[in-house]
Amino acid sequence: MQEQDLKRLGHNANNVKRDKFDIVLKILAIAREPIKKTHVIYKANINFAQLVRYLDFLVSLGMIEVIESPFKGYRTTDKGVHFLQLFNYSDDLIGDRTSKVPIQA
Repeated sequence: MQEQDLKRLGHNANNVKRDKFDIVLKILAIAREPIKKTHVIYKANINFAQLVRYLDFLVSLGMIEVIESPFKGYRTTDKGVHFLQLFNYSDDLIGDRTSKVPIQA
């Protein structure tokens, strides 16, 4: 993910407590199973405006998909899962285990 892609999310750097990349990874991880918008808000600890920007961004990249069944919500695509796996693999190479994102099958 390139820096200009993350800038498209429109966050003010002074208000960001977490890295945008961390939030993207968190959303991808929690949306492995179908999830509603409100549940993403609570689990990722973001507000609705942030949610809309991140979901639009991830859908445009093909990492998250909109689902209609079993309810209207979102789910991480195979591309998004692959991205999480690559991120965890790179962390293994570097040796930084503090940022490991859980990937559930």
